[in-house]
Amino acid sequence: MIKNIVFSGGGFKAWAYIGSLQAINEYKYLFNNVEQIIGVSAGAVFGLFYILDIKWQFLLDFFMGLNFKELFDIDIDNIFIQQSLLAGLKFTEIIREIMNYYIDPDVTFKQLWKFSKIKFTTSALNITDSQLEYFNYELTPDIKVIDAIRASCSLPIVLPPYLINGKYYYDGGICNNCPIDLVDEIESIAFDVAFYPENNNSSMKLVDLLNCMVTISNKSSKQKSGTDNVYSILDDSFNHESVNLNQSRDDIFNIYMNGYINSKNIMFKNHIALPGF
Repeated sequence: MIKNIVFSGGGFKAWAYIGSLQAINEYKYLFNNVEQIIGVSAGAVFGLFYILDIKWQFLLDFFMGLNFKELFDIDIDNIFIQQSLLAGLKFTEIIREIMNYYIDPDVTFKQLWKFSKIKFTTSALNITDSQLEYFNYELTPDIKVIDAIRASCSLPIVLPPYLINGKYYYDGGICNNCPIDLVDEIESIAFDVAFYPENNNSSMKLVDLLNCMVTISNKSSKQKSGTDNVYSILDDSFNHESVNLNQSRDDIFNIYMNGYINSKNIMFKNHIALPGF
C-alpha cells in the first residue's frame, strides 16, 4: 500500500492538487496506510491540506472566491520590493485563514504529528548557510508549520526570503522540487506539476527567468528520483500558468479539472501495478 505521498512544487499550477485530493478521496482505499506527506513549495500547502483532511470542494470554492489580481498586485516584469513583501504577507494570511477552520494556525510540527499521526516534511533553501534544509517533527519539532511552508514557497523575486531563527530561506523547489528520493519509492507516489517550456521566444522577460528556475529544479528532481512512481498530472497546455499572477476563476477551475482527470486516470490505470494493490 501507499505509505508516502509527495506533492511537487509548481507555483500557480498547484490548483491541480485540488483535483488530486478529489481523486484520492474517490480511491481512498489505496491511501488507508499513509504515514508521510512530503510537500515542496506550493505542494507543501496542499500536503498540509491533505493531512488536515480539508475537502477538495471547500478548497475549490475558497480559492475561486479570491481575487488574485488584487491579492498579488505584482507586475512580474516590473516588480518592486514593497510589492513582494506585501504579497508574502497576503499569502501567509490566506493559508492561516484556511488552517484556522481546522487547527491552530500556529501549530508546530510536533503538535501536528500528535494531531494527525502523519509525518509532514517540507524543505526550504537556507541562503544564510547555503544549504537545503528539511522541516518535520523529528528535525524541527518546535518550528511552526506555517513558517516552514512560507519559507518553502518563497520563490525568488515573487516572494521575499523568509526569516526563521535568524536564517533566511528561499523556495525549497530550487534544489529538489519533487523529493521522492527521501522515501522508499516502492511504497510511494508523487504527484508532479513540472514545467518544461519551449525555447521559442527571443524576447527574454523576468517571467521567463522564473520559469527557467522552475524548469531546472524539475529536471534535476526527475533525474535524481529515477522512479516510475512520479506522475505528471497536468497537460503541457498549462505550462505558462506557473507564475501567472492574474489567473481568473476559469483558469483556476480548468487547472483543477485537468489535475482531477489526470490524477483519477493515473490511479485507475496504474493501481494494479502499484505495490500492495
